Amino acid sequence: MIVQFSVANYKSFKDETVLSFVGSNTTKEHEPENVFNWKNYKLLKSNAIYGANASGKSNLIDAMSKMKRIVLTSFQNALSEKLNSIQPFKLNVNTLSGASFFELVFVQNEKQYRYGFEISGEKIISEWLFHVPNKIESALFTREGSEITINKTQFKEGSKLDVKTRNNVLFLSVCSQFNGKISDKVIKWFKNIRFISGINDDSYRRYTTKKMKNDKKFNLWLNKFISFLDISKLSVEDKLIETINIDELDIPDEKKELKTALKALNALQEKEKTVARLKSWHNIFNDSNILNGTTTFDFHKEESKGTQKLIYILGPIYDALVNSRILIIDELDSRLHTLLSKSLISLFHKFNKKNAQFAFVLHDTNILKTELFRRDQLWFVEKNQFGASDIYSLHDYGKVRKDAKFEQSYLKGLYGAVPQFEITDDLIETLYGKE
Repeated sequence: MIVQFSVANYKSFKDETVLSFVGSNTTKEHEPENVFNWKNYKLLKSNAIYGANASGKSNLIDAMSKMKRIVLTSFQNALSEKLNSIQPFKLNVNTLSGASFFELVFVQNEKQYRYGFEISGEKIISEWLFHVPNKIESALFTREGSEITINKTQFKEGSKLDVKTRNNVLFLSVCSQFNGKISDKVIKWFKNIRFISGINDDSYRRYTTKKMKNDKKFNLWLNKFISFLDISKLSVEDKLIETINIDELDIPDEKKELKTALKALNALQEKEKTVARLKSWHNIFNDSNILNGTTTFDFHKEESKGTQKLIYILGPIYDALVNSRILIIDELDSRLHTLLSKSLISLFHKFNKKNAQFAFVLHDTNILKTELFRRDQLWFVEKNQFGASDIYSLHDYGKVRKDAKFEQSYLKGLYGAVPQFEITDDLIETLYGKE
């Protein structure tokens, strides 16, 4: 479970910004569908993020993804003396040389942790791991530069590993490499958070296709899900991969690198031999509109982009719902009809029995409705005149009634975070010239 994420001095986020999954105790709508309880927390099943183009919405998602990548690859990158590159906020003279800050509060195996770090250039500036064994938070370790302070009673796995930790590797990663139990649990939590793009579906296209092939339960669920489409069923076939005959290609001798790359590609293809491809089945009718058999389409080539996106994204959504994962989706509503997006969000809320959590970036204001969201689930990203992004929830934005018309108020600019664009006479004159 995720409690909150904080970031500072990363891309368009200059000052510390917090995305919280903690529901407000004063907000009572949509209980228990949209929230679940853990100890003293009321945790949200989803957060919806709105904002103008270039406001920083994707940068927020990227910051979370970047933190995950650093945690999971820190040790390997340190061996090659290479740290994941970090882009600080560039529009301020002080932040350019300052450290970027990342922190997550989360629950793993019924225990709450707070883990974070600061990075500047190729160095870890600071790092910390806290937990809440009872009601009071205590440090497992803290790090400032090369000085690492270890809680020797509650974090014994860190003993004597501080001297093995280089300035470009996370201490958490070092402890995990030496089979530390707590550090390994923390890293496993990061593996449980998934990021996907609603625009580029190549990565989860392969995931969903493979899952259809290997998971009979998912295959059955997916075919029931598509009953409203004009597709009678979906199936998977293994398509033979055609290898490239390099000898038939007229490649100049000076292009040795190209030949080497093609040989490597052939080797991979010969190893796999086949690739899984989705087929969609459609009914065929005669002139009297009587069913006259079925035919198949190459799903990836012949179905609409919207249908492809819907089917492909269902793999990660199913995985999150069944395995209680955290799924972060940038541009959830891209290429989807409003009613489809609403149905997916209702799925996250009403039929989420294992307390999976979702965060998604949206543009479609038709979804900005009281029947779908609580006020504390709606977040807005806005960039100020100095180019810095900020994020705030509707619950924190003054006094907004629970029965307010969210969509109309947002489009009127009452909540901020809307594009400011005006068609001026000067703009038109520049286009066509003066009459």
